[in-house]
Amino acid sequence: MRPDSRHTLLLVEDDPDIATLVGDTLVNLGFDHRHVRTAETAHAEIERGGFCMVMMNFHLRSNARSSLVEAPVGHALLRYLRQRFPERTADLRFRMQIMIIAPSELSWPDVRKAIQLEANDMLAVPFSRNHVNLEDAIRQSLKKAERLDHAQCLIQAAPKIQMRVVDTQALEVRITGTPVGRRVDVIVGDRSAPLTSTLVMVLLRLHWAALTQPGGWLSKESIDPTDIRGWKRLSRLREVLDPILGEPAVEVFAGEGRYRLSRRLHITEIGWQALSEIRDAKLQRILADLRAAMAQAA
Repeated sequence: MRPDSRHTLLLVEDDPDIATLVGDTLVNLGFDHRHVRTAETAHAEIERGGFCMVMMNFHLRSNARSSLVEAPVGHALLRYLRQRFPERTADLRFRMQIMIIAPSELSWPDVRKAIQLEANDMLAVPFSRNHVNLEDAIRQSLKKAERLDHAQCLIQAAPKIQMRVVDTQALEVRITGTPVGRRVDVIVGDRSAPLTSTLVMVLLRLHWAALTQPGGWLSKESIDPTDIRGWKRLSRLREVLDPILGEPAVEVFAGEGRYRLSRRLHITEIGWQALSEIRDAKLQRILADLRAAMAQAA
């Protein structure tokens, strides 16, 4: 097989021992691969392109300077991959196939998260633990994507989405993270507007959409993917912010269930350290998503 006829897999794995094991296995099966360890370096490889499929662990570091290996970082990277490679086949299968690898027995929460984030497959390492061998799993994925032949593997990433322009009369919003009783200190302009951690999560999710989504729009289902009632919290957020802004703090795309933060609200400060100490899993997930989005935009 000529080198240029091999499928190339992007391997995103923080643990060097697992990466070596997986990499050696891929080589033995006749595949090429490129290995990165962090979400930041994965973003660079996404821009470089030239890979046919992704194998990744959920548990990653944001960058080489981070000492935290966190599942939300991997979740954010998978969301970003789906955003950058939206192309599908005629029967609506993603042409960029993504396989999650886990260095242990597969747990139901991990499997459920992989399904929610539209991963194509999930295998345990070492691969002997699985009911299907790695070569068959990879080739099945490529076949579903109509790319069993490497000549079919030219996949262009969608253009990076630019941050929307903020209104020149914007009010600065500073999410300091400082506790105010049972709430979190948020300052809009020169006024304090303490919010619960849940409402801070909604505000940050809207900020994430402003950074990453076309037009800054956030779908109703994406406000809180784990709770179908999450969109109702927008009303509570508006009850606090609308009187300060003097107009709706959240814009609504009529009839489509999409929302975005008012162009007059400009989040200029996020107290990462203080917020990271709040024991709220949903808040920590959106913080990881934001870190990844900001690293990509930098």
